[in-house]
Amino acid sequence: MAGERTVTLRFFARNDTSVPSPRTLPERLKEIPRGIRLLGVAIFLALLLFAGWFGFEALRAKTNLEQAKTSAEHTKDALLAGRSEDAADSATNALFHAREARAAAHSLPWNVAAAIPLLGSPLKTTQQISDVVVGLADEVLLPTAAMGATISPDRLFDGTRIDLGLLREEQPRLIELSAAASDLNNHAQAIEAPTYLSLIGDARSQLQAQTSQLADMLGNTAIAAQLAPSMMGADGPRTYLMAFQTPAEARGTGGLVGGMAVLRFTDGVPTVDDLSTNAMFKQASANIDLGASFNRVYGWMNPYSDFRNSNISPHFPYAAQIWRSMWERESGYAVDGVIAIDPIVLSYILGAIGPVRLPDGEIISQENVVELTMSKAYFRFPESGLNNGTGNCTSGASPRLS
Repeated sequence: MAGERTVTLRFFARNDTSVPSPRTLPERLKEIPRGIRLLGVAIFLALLLFAGWFGFEALRAKTNLEQAKTSAEHTKDALLAGRSEDAADSATNALFHAREARAAAHSLPWNVAAAIPLLGSPLKTTQQISDVVVGLADEVLLPTAAMGATISPDRLFDGTRIDLGLLREEQPRLIELSAAASDLNNHAQAIEAPTYLSLIGDARSQLQAQTSQLADMLGNTAIAAQLAPSMMGADGPRTYLMAFQTPAEARGTGGLVGGMAVLRFTDGVPTVDDLSTNAMFKQASANIDLGASFNRVYGWMNPYSDFRNSNISPHFPYAAQIWRSMWERESGYAVDGVIAIDPIVLSYILGAIGPVRLPDGEIISQENVVELTMSKAYFRFPESGLNNGTGNCTSGASPRLS
């Protein structure tokens, strides 16, 4: 047809149909310049060396932190047992291992790894933990062990008298220890939580709990060292009314008042006299007024005139003021303060001083005093009680002062 064009396609086949074989890795590496190859090998070896160095420091930090913890526990046990030399040795070991752990946690590979965002979070936490542990060993544990030799139980108490002069001499050191423990606790509470690795997070939480408890304990000890000499008669005789409570019958401050006694201190020498049952308070009334708020809540239970409800409020100073007023009106003389104890504390006291023998030969010990005063006494004396005013004389928990 007119205007049509014919297109002819021609195909030419190559005689060489072979395909080049792939190059091997050594052949490809040979094509890389020698300088670059050496640089790559050097980087690889450096990374391998860094990983090994970091692993070594990580193991050193972990091992020494564990040994520091063990030595700290041995120090505590030795102090409680009165073994001052053992406590000092254990405290020295704790400080050595703590410093080793800190050195590992602040080594070059550790610092480099800790600087990596997110990845280095648990490493930073470990660094902060090691810093606090060194502080605890150096500023608290070692000085406490040294002080243990000075105010050991055998030096502080000779069986009849508490050495108030020695206790007063140690007040400044106890205050310094309390301040150091409080400062370290603040640092411990500020330790950053790791973004991962629960093991490090648990170690952080345990350290924070321990430093908090230690700060509280040393703080209370410092306060006691400041108050105890004067309270125990270093500046003149002191007299306290002791109220024996039994948790067998619930009251706000810990139990029903079963008996009363007077505790006297003269230059660290304690004596107990005027021991009586709660019958003394049967007709007693307190010549005080604790205010409208107290009267509105508790007045209907006659706390001022019915000793059975005198400590119905859980606020101990209220009960102490009522008891002191009742005692002074019935006995005719004043006391400097009021202490309340219960059978649990009495068991601790007997554990420290040993069992006592009653006039009838019965032995009262740490093992039987709680059951005897909270249970057996009610069966032995079924006729005694609150209605006839003879009362139940029980003793013994946390000493509370007003």
